[in-house]
Amino acid sequence: MRTELQAHRKRNLSSKITRVCVCLVFLHFFPFFFFLSFMHHKIFFKKKKNKIGRCFLPQHVQLTLKSDDVEDYTQILEKTTAPIQDRLHRIDGLVEVMRKTGERIASKSKKRTEPEIQEKEEKKEVAVMETFPFKIDPRPIRVNAVQLQYPNIIYMTKDYDDPIKTSVTNIQWGRSGGGYIGGMVPLRNWAIVVNSKDNYADNQIANIERGWNSFVASRGLPESSVANPSVLRIDFGNIDGYRAILQKAYQLVILALPEKEIGSQYKSQFTRILQSDKASNKACLIQCLLGRNASDPNVIKGSFDAIMAKIGNVLFQIDPNLPNGSKVINMNKTWCVGMELSHRAEKPSAIILALSTAPLEGSLRSWHFTTHLNPSRKDVITLEAASTLMFDALKMAVENVGSRNLPENIIFLRGGMPDNRLHELYSKEVVGVARGINRFKGLFEKTDENVKKWKCKLTYVVRCKNVLDRFGQLQEGGRVGPIESPAVIFDGVTSERYVVIQQHKQKKKVTNNIHRFWDFYVWPYHLKKEESKTRPSRYVVLRDDIGLAKKGGTFDLFQLIYSLSYTYVFSIPFPRYMGPTASPGPLQYAKHYAERFSQMIFKADKSIDMLKRSNKLINQPQVSVPVQDNETTN
Repeated sequence: MRTELQAHRKRNLSSKITRVCVCLVFLHFFPFFFFLSFMHHKIFFKKKKNKIGRCFLPQHVQLTLKSDDVEDYTQILEKTTAPIQDRLHRIDGLVEVMRKTGERIASKSKKRTEPEIQEKEEKKEVAVMETFPFKIDPRPIRVNAVQLQYPNIIYMTKDYDDPIKTSVTNIQWGRSGGGYIGGMVPLRNWAIVVNSKDNYADNQIANIERGWNSFVASRGLPESSVANPSVLRIDFGNIDGYRAILQKAYQLVILALPEKEIGSQYKSQFTRILQSDKASNKACLIQCLLGRNASDPNVIKGSFDAIMAKIGNVLFQIDPNLPNGSKVINMNKTWCVGMELSHRAEKPSAIILALSTAPLEGSLRSWHFTTHLNPSRKDVITLEAASTLMFDALKMAVENVGSRNLPENIIFLRGGMPDNRLHELYSKEVVGVARGINRFKGLFEKTDENVKKWKCKLTYVVRCKNVLDRFGQLQEGGRVGPIESPAVIFDGVTSERYVVIQQHKQKKKVTNNIHRFWDFYVWPYHLKKEESKTRPSRYVVLRDDIGLAKKGGTFDLFQLIYSLSYTYVFSIPFPRYMGPTASPGPLQYAKHYAERFSQMIFKADKSIDMLKRSNKLINQPQVSVPVQDNETTN
């Protein structure tokens, strides 16, 4: 069987510029992997004298429409989310116009002239070519990609005592989902909290209680592990009512909130009071839902799934189907970290580091979150902040799982970073994370033999934001359609660059550490996901201590990153209905809690101490304060 994915790449023939547009072809690779090939229109731009830059055409040509210009907003969506065949046709048309324009300008500059003015004309030609300095070859070239395999999902059903394993495309979560893997964490002391000023409060209570009874019956949960909720009616406008909840020392409360901005304000206030460090051991977990959604059975069931994950139940596990099994990446000895940020106007930027000791579990029990506040709109954090975030997260994780379970590998995923910030990011954050690991080892190896023997390999991967590239599959007859399988693009349209990391000074000797980074695109296709909502993600590997490139483990990394997109527990039952999240689970968790944390920051806050959380809530963000240290870094 032969399938082709097409795109276009246009190559520069006469000057230092090349335009890019993409084209994809499938060949056998592994038993379940395939080679693909595609197209891009590639361009080299002359940025400065004697310096050439390389970029993609889609990064410079983006269609933007104002909603005020049209009466029907669907017209904008039809234009901006056109099928891939229409997108490529547009780009091909644009490239053809540019090619002809370049030829016309070049032909005008080549008029026959007298010998005495030939030199002047040549200077004019150079000036014209600097204005439009390229000629694009319309012929496409093919590059390689790989078709990825859907991961398997493991979960409990009511019909079997042991977990079942099936493809994420075949899960029947709503109809057959049963208990939880490894036993159930009980939910006994919890409450429903409604606004006493809300005229629909009684209906909200009745709907939530009805949804709870239905949820317990459908999941087949044991009566000994669950209890009916208490009901609290308080005035959401009175802070004293919030504090009264703390006296009950609940395990969890579920809040029925109003819509719009007032609902967000109530949510932030509840979080600040019920989960602050001042609440101490009486702090509790929170689950919010809009009061008007309390009558929707699907929303209620999803809310209780989230509750069960928050208190520590394992809803499912993901088997990533790595090509080399556990030979290169042993997931039982691998921790994953995600770091994302949230920008809000006139507020500090909240940055969350999310570390999981069991990244393939659908649960919050293995997650630990540390928080740093950066100056507003600033993406990169300082070396000291990165070191402290990593150190604090490691400390929390080891307190939870023990030093005997320290990992062989740490795979670090960083989100929301453009290409032009990678040099700065490496010198500050990558070095800082490595320093945080070394700092943890140096501090505890004297008192803990397991820490003393511990050796860890760090792999650091950046997910670049604002990727405009789109890909299409070449079908019979030369037609282009949407890609109908998950895939990774790693050749031809990706980078081959070397960057100078840092100058390392030791014993009066200065050496440059040169590091090669490589990048790839992941196409997170799913059967139930619309083409217009599927966008590729570009990843750049900045550090590879595991030696994936040398050990033949690059395809394991591709498959793992795609599989991690199915681990964000709050999206259940995503495998069947919506497909994977846009980014891997560690980044999705980090982004989720960064957004939530930034909502808790008020203009009246004068100290970071006002944002600290209770240590009882080990799977909620904890504020980290950067410290200076003199430790040298690899």
